[in-house]
Amino acid sequence: MTPRVSQLIETIENGQLGLAEAAKRLAERGHPEMASNFSQLSTQREGFGDQLRVLNGASDEVANTDGTTPGRLHRGWITIADAITGDSPVALLKTVVEGEAHAISEYEHALEADLAAEMRQAIDLQLVSIKTSHKLAVALLTQSQAMKRST
Repeated sequence: MTPRVSQLIETIENGQLGLAEAAKRLAERGHPEMASNFSQLSTQREGFGDQLRVLNGASDEVANTDGTTPGRLHRGWITIADAITGDSPVALLKTVVEGEAHAISEYEHALEADLAAEMRQAIDLQLVSIKTSHKLAVALLTQSQAMKRST
């Protein structure tokens, strides 16, 4: 597996776990629609990782269920932010926005590598989805910040 694709798969796995954690916490805090969105995005990321492993000839490789150390630290921050802010989803949404921005950067970095055409196409299409999920997270954050200010 090429180093950049391997690193991208790690980023995808971290994103999958982070989005699942955010979905769980949002559901616990009474934000079921946001939770549903992030749960769906977590499932999508699982498919992204599977697709890249298959394209890279590593279909027998098992996904990392714990993520990387930086990913675990980011998810730890989700827990801390959630505990501090209570019912407000603002801190959780900020961490999702940061995570999605990081994923965009990693995708763009991966596209700098010499990739097979099919791999490049898959990464390009996945990047479009990641950018869309980033925009969704930003919009939800903006909306939540406005609601918090009005209360």
